Amino acid sequence: MWNKWKAFTLLEMLLAATITAILISLSMWGYELFQKQYLFFEKTQDQIWETQQLINQLHYQSLDCSLMRKESNLLRLEWDSLSRQYAFEPDRVLMTTYLPNRAIQDTFLVSVLISEASFQEQAVDNGPIDRLTFEISAFEQPYLMVLEKRYSAIEQMKMEQQ
Repeated sequence: MWNKWKAFTLLEMLLAATITAILISLSMWGYELFQKQYLFFEKTQDQIWETQQLINQLHYQSLDCSLMRKESNLLRLEWDSLSRQYAFEPDRVLMTTYLPNRAIQDTFLVSVLISEASFQEQAVDNGPIDRLTFEISAFEQPYLMVLEKRYSAIEQMKMEQQ
């Protein structure tokens, strides 16, 4: 007498394996799509953060410094004990901080193009400035930014003596 065991047929096993393989391939495709979206989001956020850091530093330091000077593609901010130089290159901005005994460098991967520099409403190529207009290119769109420095009477007298 034969015992009848309940079991799956070969066809049922192949069908289950096929459905499982399809589900796994769809989930892998979805995971890869999610991963690409996340990497794009992360890159975009890094660019936004880097651009915002540069804008904040330029804005607050230009208000705080005692002298703002333009030299070709350089912006130099000077205080009593230190100076900071921004070198605007086509694909990045190099910031160098000069302390009394050493220099510290930092790089911002942001494209900046100086449009106009002026001192007392007159265009300046090199020398002290009180207004700098530049474009920051982020995400294929240029954003126009303006830095303004208000000099005290004492600071203006020092510049005239130089």
